[in-house]
Amino acid sequence: MRRVRHGFTLMELLLVIAILVILAGAAIPMFMGRSKAAKIDLAKSAIAPNGAIGVAMEGFHHDFDRYPTTEEGLKALQVKPDGDGYDKWVGYLAKNSDLKDPWGVEYVYVCTDGKAGEHNKEGYDLSSNGPDKQAGTDDDVKNWTEESGTNK
Repeated sequence: MRRVRHGFTLMELLLVIAILVILAGAAIPMFMGRSKAAKIDLAKSAIAPNGAIGVAMEGFHHDFDRYPTTEEGLKALQVKPDGDGYDKWVGYLAKNSDLKDPWGVEYVYVCTDGKAGEHNKEGYDLSSNGPDKQAGTDDDVKNWTEESGTNK
């Protein structure tokens, strides 16, 4: 008479676990790298001329014939700046819009006189320090190119 076997042996379970560990070891790095790339793409799209901040900047420029100054900052797109001359201000970004990059750091905005940035002579400079959160490194996301000094 033969005994009917129920369940798995220890060797079979160890083999299945080893296969799962190998698959996870191969898949996790692919997803981790994609997460970093997705955040970089998100930052690029936010500061692009047709992105949320870019469109809001153009609305402000249309109404006031200048961009917000560095002192006014990106907040001028959400909250009416103090002072006279803002009678046409309509709110260009929702107050709950996040003005931080995907890594939780505020975007770097420079537009000295409302007409030019340090790199964009006929616009504004808008950048993110990227995943390493350090300015001036290769992973920075910015709206200008080093060669031309113009908007991307």
